[in-house]
Amino acid sequence: MRGRVTAQFVRKSVALVALPVVVVVLLTTAGCGTLSNLVSSTSISQPVWMSDGWVYYLREVNSEGHELWRQRKGQEGGERFLRAEDIVGACDTEDFSFLFRATNDDLGIAAQCSGRSRLELTKYSLKRKDFTHIASTPFLGGAALDPGTATGYVELFTGCGTAIKPIRDGVVGEFTEPITVAGKSWLLSGKQQDCKSVAESKSPVLAPDGSVFFLTAPGSIGKLPITDPDTEDNLEWYLCSWDGHSTTARVVTKFPDLVYVAVSPDGRFVFATVGTGGGGVLRIDATTGKTVKIIKGQQIYQPSFSPDGNHLAYVSDMGHIRFASLPSATS
Repeated sequence: MRGRVTAQFVRKSVALVALPVVVVVLLTTAGCGTLSNLVSSTSISQPVWMSDGWVYYLREVNSEGHELWRQRKGQEGGERFLRAEDIVGACDTEDFSFLFRATNDDLGIAAQCSGRSRLELTKYSLKRKDFTHIASTPFLGGAALDPGTATGYVELFTGCGTAIKPIRDGVVGEFTEPITVAGKSWLLSGKQQDCKSVAESKSPVLAPDGSVFFLTAPGSIGKLPITDPDTEDNLEWYLCSWDGHSTTARVVTKFPDLVYVAVSPDGRFVFATVGTGGGGVLRIDATTGKTVKIIKGQQIYQPSFSPDGNHLAYVSDMGHIRFASLPSATS
């Protein structure tokens, strides 16, 4: 979700998306009012760096809700942008669930409908300042959609755990054929009635060529549903690349703990943020799996690329937005 400080934080903030010597540029914080310092107990999540230069993110206002905030690289603090009641859609919006980049100019917002176990996926035009309905879905943990469409992959909570399912034209479906990772096979979309034969799978991220990167833990087969967060922490997680059709997903690399991932705009690298083992950011060659730690010593979550691919925004210590310049590919 990832080197978690708490299991609750991970489950509330899934990774989408939206996905080289490092200079960590600024520690910036968001708080009450239009511009102020962040109170340490307030958590923020889901940063998405959009083409207008703003990084949009969710700021927890209480135990039951979030506001949509934004800030720029170099700005000392954030500012409130939208509240849940500002969303104009097909339902009364109770809360924001997650954010994603719908298009270069449209911010994707997953809004939880009041009193209903479903979400409204909407896109907010940063130019026209209006909302467009994308799809109504079950309650999701994240979405990886083709730009401007309701087609791609979603992370969905099931009775067994977390699974990845296809979404086509706004309709969440099922995979009918098993996928094989590291010699083990199961249905990626899970089996509601057979928890012992599926594995935890999460965090789908689309690459520019239409393939999908995702995280999975083959070692969780036979252990689902997981009720002890420490069990999930001790799983070995595989970063996989999949074309959506083949019977086998390619293993890019493995992690000793759950991470957040993002794919560079050119598709050459996957960046993973790590919250344990000293924390930091890993740059992974998407072809060879070669991994380099480019930021060290921070509790880091949920990376988001700048549109030009040269900078990274991420959540640090659960409560701050930080920015980093990325080293060149040859570094």
